[in-house]
Amino acid sequence: MNVEPLVLDITSDNSIKSAVDIVQAKFGHLDVLINNAAILLGRPEDSIRQRLTTVFDTNVFGTIAVTEAFIPLLRNSTKVKRIVFVSSGLGSLAIRADLSLQAKDYIEK
Repeated sequence: MNVEPLVLDITSDNSIKSAVDIVQAKFGHLDVLINNAAILLGRPEDSIRQRLTTVFDTNVFGTIAVTEAFIPLLRNSTKVKRIVFVSSGLGSLAIRADLSLQAKDYIEK
């Protein structure tokens, strides 16, 4: 298996396009896309709304942008194609649904 990691900023369309261009030029296809980028809650000095916007821009919209950008290269693969999303306990909806933890953080600043 030939694995080659790429560093990119998933919130930057230019960075995503550059990564796609690198893979296209070097390989012409992609067999596996591993989405392994995420942030927790942004900067503590920001409002909860700003922090959640930053989190969604990165964890949701950034991941979607990367996935959409690489789909044409995945389609070019002659092997079984895979998209892998890496998460952690922090990605748990049950844990994150406890807004009291976030509110406590905000109030006790």
